[in-house]
Amino acid sequence: MKAASPITYISKDSPPVLTLHGTLDPIVPYHQAQELHEALQKAGVPEKLVPIENGMHGAWAPEAKRFADDQAIAFFDKYLKGQ
Repeated sequence: MKAASPITYISKDSPPVLTLHGTLDPIVPYHQAQELHEALQKAGVPEKLVPIENGMHGAWAPEAKRFADDQAIAFFDKYLKGQ
């Protein structure tokens, strides 16, 4: 399990990470996203955790999908385009 966990591989040299996670996800509990968020912060990795309120494992309402898309575009613009 440790080998499959992304937390195992975090270092100060890790690339920026955007996490979009449904707060009601029954497959990957939201607290795991929070743990990843904290580990990335501790390592000094640029990151952002975006909770999708009442979201399941990708089964998000249309407005939540638009919100997630907007967050992803802004994150990519910042770290890929430098804006």
